[in-house]
Amino acid sequence: MRGHRSQTPIQSISRSTQQASGETALEANITAAQAIAETVRSTLGPRGRDKMLITDGTVIVTNDGSSILHRLDVTHPAASLLVSTAESQESGQGDGTSSTVLFAGDLLGEAEGLLEDGLHPRTVIQGYRIALDHALETVTDLGTAIDATDRELLSNLAATTMTGRWDADRIAFLADLSVETAMAARIGDRIDLDRVALQKVQGGAVTDSELIDGVAINLDQSSTDVASFEPRSTDWDGSTIALLDGELNVRTGGQVTNATVETAAQLDEIERHETQTIEHIVRQFEAAGVDIVFCQKQAADRITAQLGRRGILVVERTRQDEFDALEALTGATRVVKPADVDASVLGQTTTVDLSVSGGEEFITIRSDTGEAHTLVLRAGTAHVLDELKRIFDDSLTVIKTAVTEGEVVPGGGAAELWVAEAVRSRATGIDGPEQLAAESFADALEALPKTLARNAGVDPIDTLTTLRAAQTDRGPTVGFDADAGVVDVLDRGLVEPLALKRRLLSNATEAATLILRIDDVIAAVDRDSGQGEESTDTPTYHVDDDGYPWAIGH
Repeated sequence: MRGHRSQTPIQSISRSTQQASGETALEANITAAQAIAETVRSTLGPRGRDKMLITDGTVIVTNDGSSILHRLDVTHPAASLLVSTAESQESGQGDGTSSTVLFAGDLLGEAEGLLEDGLHPRTVIQGYRIALDHALETVTDLGTAIDATDRELLSNLAATTMTGRWDADRIAFLADLSVETAMAARIGDRIDLDRVALQKVQGGAVTDSELIDGVAINLDQSSTDVASFEPRSTDWDGSTIALLDGELNVRTGGQVTNATVETAAQLDEIERHETQTIEHIVRQFEAAGVDIVFCQKQAADRITAQLGRRGILVVERTRQDEFDALEALTGATRVVKPADVDASVLGQTTTVDLSVSGGEEFITIRSDTGEAHTLVLRAGTAHVLDELKRIFDDSLTVIKTAVTEGEVVPGGGAAELWVAEAVRSRATGIDGPEQLAAESFADALEALPKTLARNAGVDPIDTLTTLRAAQTDRGPTVGFDADAGVVDVLDRGLVEPLALKRRLLSNATEAATLILRIDDVIAAVDRDSGQGEESTDTPTYHVDDDGYPWAIGH
């Protein structure tokens, strides 16, 4: 019959392609994302628990959300999306990764109930977006301008990022050291962390960590031997330095590095050419007036030896942060090739010192030309040193954000609870089923202070009820403190950068709504690999009604 169409479905996707569709895909995605959130839920707050991670036989104990998520072997795409969201929060704000993941997971949990009640995913998404707009408006109104020179306030901000990782005395020490470091890197209204190099020295106590004036470079890590320069080292004050952002080698990029030698004459010719090239480099450095060369990559032994005989020290494999700090300190201009070194690109030092710390040798550069510092971290084990570095990365970024943005909000769950109540009040004026989604958004926000209370060992429902009543009577600065209970958190110094809180709300909501928009998960063939449909390299996606369609491994 004309116009008749067969009702038989057409197979348009290869049978080797793994696919999950509709409710099956959405349920699997929500389950996977919630599992990631539950992994870090017990770590939130000053009384959060630790996780033991085993990677390639190495045991790491930490309660840092970003560190935990970074080490998880996540295979489900929705779970990976949530991990990426946490990484975005960490890189941009330095803190709030666990809260971001938890809020996203709770939003998806609330959405799951709404979907079971018959709401369409698009309706839930629209309701969440309406709620987010009002949440951002409300939390912005909570912002309080800060004095960027108030060291006590900045120390409180830094301490907030360290809660649960150390005892009170060490937290106070590390928070003050974070502020000292940030203030040393301050230029006007901004903080330039490129002016701070970082060194990790195993041995000693955490409280032996210090900020020193100048740039300290670990000579042992850079494979630099200064023994042959001992006569010159007493006269390095006032030295000029060159920054070589590349290799110090006879051959430069783009030149042939392999040659076929068939006769002794050819070998002699190659040797003669290399000797002439080395002599040219040495004469050029001498003519420019170079005393010390900092090379970011490897330096050829023959060149290093020849320069050493002329009293020029080469420090190879200089790290990027050390390079940045040296540039800011001495006024040197980095160059890529040895041929580019002349007097115009050199930097000037005031003093150059050799010292030993933790059994390792350091060269410390100081100069009146600019300002740069080195944060020397000390701890008894490599694991604690790594954890200490992550702590300072977080605390310095949080201080930088607060100083740059200039506003903070109450911590201890106070901001979340106040915003949740404002969103719930706004939801009553929404016509249509989006109202239910907006109310669920508020419920998800309240899960954060409830988790803080639960991890502190107190009843979360009683705490939430008390907090609501206290905020009604006393305002938005009432929150939860693990030591004192329900208090005015400003009096306790519990504050967080406004920018961090805004980004947390936006990142988590965006991740949750992105997952809710997905109704099909397809593990497609990688056509770039040149494999056919039967390729064993084709990714797989498995849905099992009796288990989770995802995996986490260590």
